[in-house]
Amino acid sequence: MTQRAETLELRTGTCRFCGCTERNPCILLLGVAGAIEIAVQITAEAAAEILEESQDQVTTCAWIDAGRTVCSNPRCVAQLPTEELEALGGAA
Repeated sequence: MTQRAETLELRTGTCRFCGCTERNPCILLLGVAGAIEIAVQITAEAAAEILEESQDQVTTCAWIDAGRTVCSNPRCVAQLPTEELEALGGAA
């Protein structure tokens, strides 16, 4: 659901890149040493089932900006313009 910044209508509580919400978050599968390797978006019901079965290997995304328009899914963070990422303190 990537859109050009000029035409983007931001909605608080909806990721501007993947469209996830607090009720339908991305499910992030954790890899070796806690590194996030894979990110997928599934229904809230399926997420609850996965989280219940393997809490140490799976987590949901979180908001990385105050406006709650970008989630922590690595695919979404990678699409964030460098200047916005730097403003969030995420780039050296």
